[in-house]
Amino acid sequence: MQTAGSQSASIDTGRLNADHGHNAQGSAASLSLKPVTSPTGFVFPPIYSFPAFFTRQPAATTFASQIRQWHVLILAYCRHHRIFRIDLSEASLMQGGAPETSALWENTQVKRRARPEFILELVHLLVKAGSALYDPPLSSSKLASSTPPQLPTGTGVYILWRSIEEWSQVIYNWIDSTGQTNSIMTFYELSESGPGKDFADLPVGLLKMALQPLVKQNKAQIFQTGDGEGVKFV
Repeated sequence: MQTAGSQSASIDTGRLNADHGHNAQGSAASLSLKPVTSPTGFVFPPIYSFPAFFTRQPAATTFASQIRQWHVLILAYCRHHRIFRIDLSEASLMQGGAPETSALWENTQVKRRARPEFILELVHLLVKAGSALYDPPLSSSKLASSTPPQLPTGTGVYILWRSIEEWSQVIYNWIDSTGQTNSIMTFYELSESGPGKDFADLPVGLLKMALQPLVKQNKAQIFQTGDGEGVKFV
């Protein structure tokens, strides 16, 4: 699985230009693109300022390179902004995404925005690569589809800038380091903000998945409480 810490390989901008109908002079100019730092401190890679990057490329080899770069960008962007879930509703995508993800899909400086169908394809391929999960889960047949499936209303996607196993370890390390083994807490208490809690604000659905490896290792037990569900760490 590709993680947000991966080093991104540069896309062949000359190839993107050729596929996108630009001349050789434009291709040479693209090589001088510089990283862009957002107001939040996130550093977009040079390719983010290349207009053709926001359009699905028709040539298979170029598209494969484009996808790899997009995947690295999505994971890094979500990690920097601590975005756990992206809304995939048509209304959201038509508006360029939610406020926290609008800059990911649109570069206003070059006046380019990824189209909703391209975003859905990027996300579907990210899911197939094991770096994202549909929420709620889709059927195995839809997951196996080579093209983005029809999504039920309310569908989103969990972005795994940390894998489920990594989240599991992060949670248990915090429990162990704070001396809270043998403690009982609700999911709300577990996910609320606190010193050293890198997993704070983790959505309940993702939190449950992260606890499963601990349950299998007999390090945690999930149970029902009057307020919902809770977990005991052992």
